Amino acid sequence: MISRIFSTFILAAVFAAFIIVPAAALYDFEGIPLTVHAQGTVNGDLLTFGKYGLTNPPGELRFELPATPVYSRVYTGIWGGTEKYSGWAEITVNDLRKAKYVLNGERDRNGDVYEAGHGIYWMGYDTTDLLRKGTNVITVTTSKDDPGNKLDGRVYSIFVVAVVEDPAGGTTQYWIAEGNENLHGEGWAGTNPTRHDETNVTFQGADVQGLARANLTVLLLAGGKGQPDYVQFNNHYLGAPVRTVNGFNVTDIGDEVSFNADGGRGIESRYVDAETFRVDNSVQAANTVRFIRGIDLDGDRAITTTGDSPEGEDYIHPVMAILALKKNGISTSPDLAIESLTAGNAYNGKVATLTAEVRSYGVQPKDAVPVAFFVNGNLINTTNSVLHPGGITRVSVPWQATTGTYTLSAEVSVPGDSQPGNNGAQHQATIGTPPDLSVSVGAPVHKDAVPGAGATKAPLSFIPVIAGIGALALLRRRGGPGSTLPAVVLTLVILAATASLVAPAGAVSDVQEYSLPVQIANNGGSDAPSFVVSVYLDGEKIADRNVVEGIKAHSSVTIAIPVFTSPGSHEMKVIADEAGLVKDPSRSNNLVQGRYEFPK
Repeated sequence: MISRIFSTFILAAVFAAFIIVPAAALYDFEGIPLTVHAQGTVNGDLLTFGKYGLTNPPGELRFELPATPVYSRVYTGIWGGTEKYSGWAEITVNDLRKAKYVLNGERDRNGDVYEAGHGIYWMGYDTTDLLRKGTNVITVTTSKDDPGNKLDGRVYSIFVVAVVEDPAGGTTQYWIAEGNENLHGEGWAGTNPTRHDETNVTFQGADVQGLARANLTVLLLAGGKGQPDYVQFNNHYLGAPVRTVNGFNVTDIGDEVSFNADGGRGIESRYVDAETFRVDNSVQAANTVRFIRGIDLDGDRAITTTGDSPEGEDYIHPVMAILALKKNGISTSPDLAIESLTAGNAYNGKVATLTAEVRSYGVQPKDAVPVAFFVNGNLINTTNSVLHPGGITRVSVPWQATTGTYTLSAEVSVPGDSQPGNNGAQHQATIGTPPDLSVSVGAPVHKDAVPGAGATKAPLSFIPVIAGIGALALLRRRGGPGSTLPAVVLTLVILAATASLVAPAGAVSDVQEYSLPVQIANNGGSDAPSFVVSVYLDGEKIADRNVVEGIKAHSSVTIAIPVFTSPGSHEMKVIADEAGLVKDPSRSNNLVQGRYEFPK
């Protein structure tokens, strides 16, 4: 199946100073948020090709390219059966190269693998130098039939994104986001049941002047026919309704039929859904795509997944979102931006690393571009590098850090830049003794005592799992016939940019919603980089919150952790930087543990 979305532009070779922005690759049951992995502008097209539907390996995809791509990436999805099993998957491209991945379940650490839920894998492989004009063949094999293998090993999909130049085909600006979110209801999370209802990804920097067409392509795994789910683009619901409830259009995007969401017949694709939507009338400078597992249509504070009129999916995994803006004519204007500037190992007497993230929004410069670094306005380094074909690149330089407060800045420049106002970024840094994180925990507060409490949304950096006590049931698992898992009806989750925190009706009657105030202080003389705060309830992890901005020296932040549990005494443990990534000389105060009273 071929789906033309539009063109894109990609950049040339990479100098050693530049590093591609790494994809998150650690296993996370609740999912790995979709993030932009590649972007740019090309005089030509962005093309997608795919084989959709859960099948036994080997899987093969054949497709034709009109030209050798300037950027391409191959994706595949594998069903593991459970996060407890391990095995392998191998991608072969045109018999030129094989990429073999060891799939380690809940211990997974692969750089290009996104694993979530009960063993659902999505992986991406850069094939820019492997695809060619004409016929291309992608083959995926797994350990399914190996002696002693337990990994299920069936293949959900093979999906290819290729950016090709075609001066007669107009101009395309594009964004490619990848990840593996696990949107699910109560009862699908095993020992720590949760609820994760929605997620989103935002595409920044769209140039809508002269827009002829805008397409959004999404790819979903593990959805089920007959259970509603939704995709929004800038708060507009997409797709043709399958029914109407009190004037509200109910959609079933993940219905195991691809390319039918706008009303066509589509193609059968078991447990996989690929869809392309026209979004011309809704596109703007910043565009947000939201995936929604279901909606409470009857107001009972639960999303029903069974019966004659289900309200949502048991679970569904958004793994891809691609936005492509098509314009007539060609473009010659580059647009480079520095999205962020960070300082690593920035302590007195240490050699710090200053890292600037450079993104391309316009036509890619063919030659190397200079990236300059400044400390308090004084130039310390200029690096000339060719940007990566994916349009997102990191450039790093060393800096000898000494005690003091500094204004760090970076600038990128290229002749003819259409938006020179975004060419620089600044970072305020305090340098001194290493950070010293400490944790304190306040008394749990019942939601009824918190103004405006109730159904809430998680901040973008929040990745909690909120658990309590529930009833066990044995329920079937889609994508793995015959397998079962315990279902506990009680908790919720906030993941990355998304989930709603609403205690489900019908849950155990004594489950209540609380807010746990956690304060993290940095008593050291240097700014602390980003780190994770981990929270445990009665011995089981219920939350991981990423403090993305870190904490300035001699400062503190307070985090309200939502918790769903029964009233009474519970054992709580809160740890700052459990992984030990922050250079903290005194870690004894990074942990608080004790019993806390949760009021009625």
